[in-house]
Amino acid sequence: MILKLDENREGGDTTNNADENESRWDRIIWRAFKGFFGITFGVGIFIVLVARLYLLVGSFIALRKVTISAYSTVEWTEAWPHLG
Repeated sequence: MILKLDENREGGDTTNNADENESRWDRIIWRAFKGFFGITFGVGIFIVLVARLYLLVGSFIALRKVTISAYSTVEWTEAWPHLG
């Protein structure tokens, strides 16, 4: 936004009313733009945080129902004989 100062202007006299209206509308549009994307960004961050919390809690809940075979030791030498 470029501001033009009129040195010959006295008091509060506005000689360039079109520029002032344009800058007013620019401010209004900019505020709406910032508000829209600020709200959108905030909602997006909230959704991501809820999804991460859901996955974290769900993974710990799933650990309650683990079968006994999950605790058996794997014989890696049978899978890859050259390591043994």
